[in-house]
Amino acid sequence: EEGHSKEIVPSISMIDIGIENETPEVIIGKATLILYQSLKFQLLASIKRKPISFFEYFIVELLRRIGYKGIDSANFDVIGKQEKEGIEGSIYQDELGIEKIYMQAKKWEMQVTSKDIRNFIGALNLKGTNRGVFITTSTFSQEAKAEAKQNPMHKIVLIDSDRLMQLAIMYNVGIQTKRVVEIKGLDENF
Repeated sequence: EEGHSKEIVPSISMIDIGIENETPEVIIGKATLILYQSLKFQLLASIKRKPISFFEYFIVELLRRIGYKGIDSANFDVIGKQEKEGIEGSIYQDELGIEKIYMQAKKWEMQVTSKDIRNFIGALNLKGTNRGVFITTSTFSQEAKAEAKQNPMHKIVLIDSDRLMQLAIMYNVGIQTKRVVEIKGLDENF
């Protein structure tokens, strides 16, 4: 695992990000953005190379931290073959389990197509709900996005790899805070 820490993260020189004549606050802001993008890249690469059991744990933990109810690994089934692996199951918006949501999370390299969304809508109907969350470690085609919005009877949320990483970082799933930097400035009202 140790050899993987030096992923193919693009090396960025000080001149590349144009900070030679910037204020410290601007430099810190730009560096923070670079660290954020690099963290998203590293986290996604880590998830993709780990087994489906880790992916399942990651998704379940993320949904729990976001605030969905009735979530544990027993609610989810691993679906598909190696190149099209994923998990599926039901989650709930409320403590009593009234607002049921069907969820699929796909650990895919390939783009999600409109056919995949149609299959998902079919599964929603079979599960007795009109609300769904479709998560992927890849992206959605334009047709897939259009298909998800097409039927006003269904409320479908699509989460691609970029949004998935944003949520993971926001809810501290699979990451940890390394250092907190406090920036102080002059108090003009003193």
